[in-house]
Amino acid sequence: MTSNSRWWQRWGQVSHSPIFLNGLLLVGALLRIRQYLANRSLWLDESMLALNVVGRSFADLLKPLDYSQAAPLGFLLLVKAATQVAGQGEYGLRLIPLLLGIISLPLFYKVARDLLIPAAVPLAVALFAILVPFTYYSSELKQYSGDVMVVLLLLAAAYPPPASGTYSLPRAVGLVLVGGAAVWLSHPAVFTLAAIGVVLLLPAMVRRPRQNAASVGLIAASWLASFAATYYLSLRSIAANPVLSSWWSQEFVPPPVSKAAVNWWLNKFVDGSGVASIFADPAAFRPAGVALFAFLVGCAFMFVHHRQRFWLLTSPLLFVLAASALGRYPFAGRLLLFVVPLLVLLVAYGAGSVIQTAGRSAPAVGVILVGLLLFPVVRSADNAIAPEGREEIKPVLGYVARNRQPGDLVYVHFAARPAFDFYAPRYAGFPEVVAGSRMDDVDYVAIESDLERLRHRGRVWILLSHTGQAEEDFFVAYLDRIGKRVDAVTATGASAYLYDLGARGGMPPAVGRP
Repeated sequence: MTSNSRWWQRWGQVSHSPIFLNGLLLVGALLRIRQYLANRSLWLDESMLALNVVGRSFADLLKPLDYSQAAPLGFLLLVKAATQVAGQGEYGLRLIPLLLGIISLPLFYKVARDLLIPAAVPLAVALFAILVPFTYYSSELKQYSGDVMVVLLLLAAAYPPPASGTYSLPRAVGLVLVGGAAVWLSHPAVFTLAAIGVVLLLPAMVRRPRQNAASVGLIAASWLASFAATYYLSLRSIAANPVLSSWWSQEFVPPPVSKAAVNWWLNKFVDGSGVASIFADPAAFRPAGVALFAFLVGCAFMFVHHRQRFWLLTSPLLFVLAASALGRYPFAGRLLLFVVPLLVLLVAYGAGSVIQTAGRSAPAVGVILVGLLLFPVVRSADNAIAPEGREEIKPVLGYVARNRQPGDLVYVHFAARPAFDFYAPRYAGFPEVVAGSRMDDVDYVAIESDLERLRHRGRVWILLSHTGQAEEDFFVAYLDRIGKRVDAVTATGASAYLYDLGARGGMPPAVGRP
């Protein structure tokens, strides 16, 4: 045996040991807890959902939400319950996403062991533990961490199917309970349920109709009833919301009948730069092309050797594509986070297959592993040292509160208003507030109008958040022309500028619009 062979054998023993794999799960849990404890400011979407949770009763959360927010009813009720125990601050509001993120770790381990070849399991678990989207969304007041947990819970409950081919009553009841609850915790759970139904339940029914008629019928009927109930109470109002429809209008799958549509498909799946590829967003693989290569290898190997597993992992993606083509589910960003565990499993299966067939001698194995793991490890380490913030409005508001003077006004830009409304009560005696005009997108005419209303009002704090750089530059340039800058404070994604707007007069300035 060569030294290279002995090294591979030793590495195989270490990487498959319970200590190593459980250590990876522990690292994943610690990364999620570290992000949670960073206690970053709620950003715009979180603030809007937080105002709903804090300001409503349990019963009122069953009604359409303010600010055109959309979240599963079960998730909302769990978050509300958590705030009754842990308080209405960031820790209480984000407790449920954290717990769901941690629960996902052992579920993923089980699913990986059940669906992958042994050589792929350590890589899959490592990627799931360290990929930043999983750690980040485990401390965000949105439902996406729950989407990940639910898809894994459903796969763990449904696979492997009964060896006898017959679903017993206890197994059927378990699937009834898990699947029935899933649609209340996760909107895209329906795609995984559909995959389980088509790939596992329907074939069992076809092969053994007499033995499975009652159990499979019970499962299907209960899932449909649960989905119908959540659709009636929540999903139909979400689907009819014009703001949400407008916001996501460019994210539905187009038929590939034009050059623009073909480019859309290429960008979503095979964009080599990773700018638009789902392997980059939301999966955060770098380089995305290496992940795509491993994914395609994994699909090919699994299709040949484990066809049922292949369809179980790929069908949810196919169903969400179909729903998006029908205009029912946007195919974009964080809404696809539930698909990322499936991508990770297939990416790891591809790399594991290469390792298993040629790993001892082929240098390409090392390239694949380094390409897949290097960037996530580096980014995870950076994020553990300095967890990511998004719109850090808390330190900005704290600075304004400490440095304000009697008579100061505060202008709150429209996009900053939800976060301001959530955090302002923490600071006693906040000065008079001037609300910015409503803007569904960047509107420079509305900004000019807002700032002209502030002329000759003396000292005014301009509070900005969730603005692009061009928009903020426009604010500053316009204000520099109509007043005198006195102070400023900036943080990640948020800022405040103090101007004396009584210092100058005259005609409105000419400021170029981007």
